[in-house]
Amino acid sequence: MQQFNVKSIVFNAAAGLVVLSTFIFMLRSLFVTEVIPPCSTRYPSPTEFTLDSGKGPMSPVQLVGVIGGTQRGIYRNAKVVEVRDTASKHALKVTLRPDSENARTTGEGNGIVFQWTPEALAGATTACLSYSVYLPKKFEFGGGGILPGLYAGAPNTINEALDGKTAVAQRLVWRNNGRANIYAQLPGYEANGGAYLDTDGIKFPRGRWVAVEQEIKLNDLGKANGLSRLFFDGEKVIEKNRMQWRKNGKLTLSGVHAEVTYAMPHRQTKPPKATAVYISPMQLRWQ
Repeated sequence: MQQFNVKSIVFNAAAGLVVLSTFIFMLRSLFVTEVIPPCSTRYPSPTEFTLDSGKGPMSPVQLVGVIGGTQRGIYRNAKVVEVRDTASKHALKVTLRPDSENARTTGEGNGIVFQWTPEALAGATTACLSYSVYLPKKFEFGGGGILPGLYAGAPNTINEALDGKTAVAQRLVWRNNGRANIYAQLPGYEANGGAYLDTDGIKFPRGRWVAVEQEIKLNDLGKANGLSRLFFDGEKVIEKNRMQWRKNGKLTLSGVHAEVTYAMPHRQTKPPKATAVYISPMQLRWQ
């Protein structure tokens, strides 16, 4: 009988510990937010879009040589310059000027567009894009603008409604209220062209370098288990889970849609005045 009582006590104590541990875990999950490190610390070594020719800053001609023919505005609006207060000693200075009504398509003044598509990325379904961006202290947000982001599929469809079969994309944008957000183009939002992943967004600092990291995970076919994250200066500021990015299992990540311009996806805007945006060398990591 005594042996039975001892076993019973031990069993009940163990059961009590399990219940208590479960209760503590549930309580903790209500009040403690999981800290997710920036994606640059969780992915392998990066591939970098270098701005250094080996003898100094790349010229626009050298940039075009690296990019290829799919570009707009590089010759007129892009210049590699030396910078301070950032990890890289070079940055891409992108000029935006309100000197043409259709500058976004003609390349006359409103920024640049090109695709960076590392061959080794082929087949990847998760990736981390990182770079630093500098908006001048008196930068005017105007009607909004676009910064580099990740895409999968055909780059020529990037400004169309994307249904998850041929392409999907996420881009970092600044809105007219000065807040940054992730604009996602994916199934379910074809009628509107896409969706902002956060209701309010995050204040976009001006007058200093901001370290930006974008993470994307494409969903498994038939499941809503994809995600998107945005980090500013190492802190997670936007996260969206249970996303169904794609409806085609063969659709994988293609690279970076490097657009720096006053515009919003599917809507033209015009620079309020001549200005410049600075972008450090982009780094891409994937799994």
